[in-house]
Amino acid sequence: MGGTLSDADSPEGRLAQTIQALYLHRARTLTDPATAEAFDIALEAALLIVDGAQARGGLRREDHEMLRRMLETARRVPGFI
Repeated sequence: MGGTLSDADSPEGRLAQTIQALYLHRARTLTDPATAEAFDIALEAALLIVDGAQARGGLRREDHEMLRRMLETARRVPGFI
């Protein structure tokens, strides 16, 4: 993924907007510290799942690296909202 999360026209910027919209739809926001922390915990769990899948041979190295990059990008979203 190129660009920056703060650039609304970048893929990462659109990701930030989309994830925030999911939270707003449920009357929550990632600008709330408690919500942002819960989001971070969920992404940490997702990273553990991806790492476990790769360790069991369920993901090719390239797929594992791509998923980790995507999840790490998503994990930074609250800092750009």
